[in-house]
Amino acid sequence: MAKRTLYFDLLTIVSCFAVVCLHCNALVHSFEPTPSWDAALVVEVVAYFAVPVFFMLTGANNMRYREKYGTGEFLKRRLKKLVIPFVIWSLLIYLLQHVVVAQPIDATIGGFLTSFMAGTIEPIYWFFFAIISLTLAMPVLSLLADHRKALWYLVGVSFALMSVAPLLFKAVDLPWNSSLNLPVAGGYVMYAVLGYLVATGDVPKKYRIAVYVAAVACLVFRYAFTYVGSYELGATDRTLFTYTAFTAVLPALAVFLLFKQHDWSSPFFSKHARAITAISGCSFGIYLIHKIILDYLIVGYLDIGYDRILLRIVCPFVLYLGTLGIVYLIKKIPVIRGIVP
Repeated sequence: MAKRTLYFDLLTIVSCFAVVCLHCNALVHSFEPTPSWDAALVVEVVAYFAVPVFFMLTGANNMRYREKYGTGEFLKRRLKKLVIPFVIWSLLIYLLQHVVVAQPIDATIGGFLTSFMAGTIEPIYWFFFAIISLTLAMPVLSLLADHRKALWYLVGVSFALMSVAPLLFKAVDLPWNSSLNLPVAGGYVMYAVLGYLVATGDVPKKYRIAVYVAAVACLVFRYAFTYVGSYELGATDRTLFTYTAFTAVLPALAVFLLFKQHDWSSPFFSKHARAITAISGCSFGIYLIHKIILDYLIVGYLDIGYDRILLRIVCPFVLYLGTLGIVYLIKKIPVIRGIVP
């Protein structure tokens, strides 16, 4: 595959912005029988593709790493890019919680590591644990890169057992035993493999259309199901707030396919390819720091509540562009550029 793939970069940018939208849309997690909550649910449903697409890109970018690096070099490069910034920003937030919020902390290495591994310092950083685990799986998964039938089997069975069966059994009020899940496809391996298969293979038009139709149906179904369930419960119904559900898989697949199939060869994209690559390269950094600015500056210092339409409509653009500028500048400073991947 080419060193840089334009639609990968564009997918990364769009997914990163969608993540920012989700985090500015926290109102959806605190149910209120108001038009504002109804609108927040729309944002939640539409932007939910973001994290699954990141997992798909991980597979698409790394399944054939053996063509460029040995396994040791690959792991060294990837883990250095992920682990060091993850730890540094977690430590910074840990200290901020004590200094700014006056939250008592265990100011020892053990105390920090306990909170770090429990994922309580910054809940959205669960994503880095998932990406690191996918990275560690790549040396094994990459050996199957040329065995596409085996990989499609893995995706198909995982989808049936993780994405469909649990929800189907719940719908008929029966328990589902999670031990039936595929051990070799734990976590988000299904997404990584699916991203690789779609990126490196041709999907016939009739199947693409079927995916697009199914994706739209999933969006409508998730909204209606969550809307009705939440109004009945008097709290946000979180049944479909899981990235392994079919209502997450199919929309993410549809977005990935749309970007792959679109013709990006226009002069505009050719002219701005380097800028697109640079913006895409800031995405992990944006993910790391945008929540800090949202929590401590926008919501904390400026006191703009999550129920404000300003936060949910305008803030994602301001926050994305602001953190993009910060990350871009950090990357230009030799001494500290390693803190943003």
